[in-house]
Amino acid sequence: MFDNLLNTTFDLYTNAIVSVDTYGGVNRSMVKVGTYPCYVTMLSADELVVYGKTNVVSTHRLFCNLVDIKTSDVIYVNNSWFNISYCDYCNFHHLEIYLYQATAPQIIYEESTSSESSSYSSSSSES
Repeated sequence: MFDNLLNTTFDLYTNAIVSVDTYGGVNRSMVKVGTYPCYVTMLSADELVVYGKTNVVSTHRLFCNLVDIKTSDVIYVNNSWFNISYCDYCNFHHLEIYLYQATAPQIIYEESTSSESSSYSSSSSES
């Protein structure tokens, strides 16, 4: 019965290490994990107020079957990119994934180094 409600599909992308250079620098890229059936709805104004009070940023809710997913993953559905706020496992039957709309896919780094930020600031001050 639940599967009959899933009227669209979403593409799940994850951050993956593509290569590591000789100096230990990591090159990351978005890698498509798969396409899954889902149902997407916008949060109501009341829900936005409630979640806003808990400092959870979400604009949409996605329902789908159980999928291995992390909050660092990115979802592409209905020609829009979404980042994941959090996932709610509903009695191990299905997922409710709370999303917020992104303008472009955001690569989330698990660990950042100070050399990345210092190289950016030195290159921006030269111009």
